[in-house]
Amino acid sequence: GEQFLSASISERMKMIESMVKAKTDDKSKARGDARTFLESLEHALYQDVSLALKNGSPIEVASALENVIIAKRHLASRSPSIKLLLEHLALTVPRTGT
Repeated sequence: GEQFLSASISERMKMIESMVKAKTDDKSKARGDARTFLESLEHALYQDVSLALKNGSPIEVASALENVIIAKRHLASRSPSIKLLLEHLALTVPRTGT
């Protein structure tokens, strides 16, 4: 999660590429990997909340947390598009210095 937050958009896309490719091989493993990734991202964002409060940008972190929670909810649905969920996060979650 922390590595994802500090990465550029192109680096983020490369990180999620392996999870997206795994879907074709084993859908349940891909879903589990995506869930683990989302949980680590959520944890990293929660750690950034106190830092964001000090720097005056808690709204960005709150919005990013909301996007991660929504992605987790969609991941639990019947047939989620893991690629779309992860690519959305790669583009919308703000980059941090952690």
